Amino acid sequence: MGERWFFFKHRILSKILGKSHVYSEADQKMLWKIRGGENYSFESETAESKEFARKFFSELFEKVNLPKDASIIELGCGSGRNLLILKEMGYANLKGVDFSQTQVELCRNLGLDVSQMDISALEFPDRDFDLVFTNSVLLHVPPSKIETVMKEAVRIARKIVAFRENTYDKEEFSGHVYKYDYFKRLSDLGFEPVGLGEFILFRVTPD
Repeated sequence: MGERWFFFKHRILSKILGKSHVYSEADQKMLWKIRGGENYSFESETAESKEFARKFFSELFEKVNLPKDASIIELGCGSGRNLLILKEMGYANLKGVDFSQTQVELCRNLGLDVSQMDISALEFPDRDFDLVFTNSVLLHVPPSKIETVMKEAVRIARKIVAFRENTYDKEEFSGHVYKYDYFKRLSDLGFEPVGLGEFILFRVTPD
């Protein structure tokens, strides 16, 4: 399916179905295959977005004391903006995964350790990272996979999981955006999430 036809189809479906139009899992993958090209990096590389990222990482590390040699992984790292900022902050043991091969190659060209991977089936051993985090990624995970993705994040975490995601009291799904109540979903999985500025944070192990 060509790009023009793909977007035309979804514009028509959105007009007909309104908010009830939801991308299939296959269409979600196709969307990010298209959007995850080289041009997508420019959307996340603005000076404003970088400054915003520095701010929320500063807030996170004020609450969570991680040494500079802590192992950190970003799920859905895109073009590597957040990993580069963490590197600037002195963190060196960094890794990222992303669905888009183009984004992975962009990250590798910047010297980042990034792998192409499905975040619902992470190829890492249990308790492999001190901090596992996402940044506006889970809203693109379909309902059929969201619980698996959250469990995978927990499985590979040794200390802390932090989701920088908007949470909603009422769950709604429209187009390629899924609005979840992360506090309820995490509580249902047996965790005690807390809000911390931009993050939904919980500890896998006690202090």
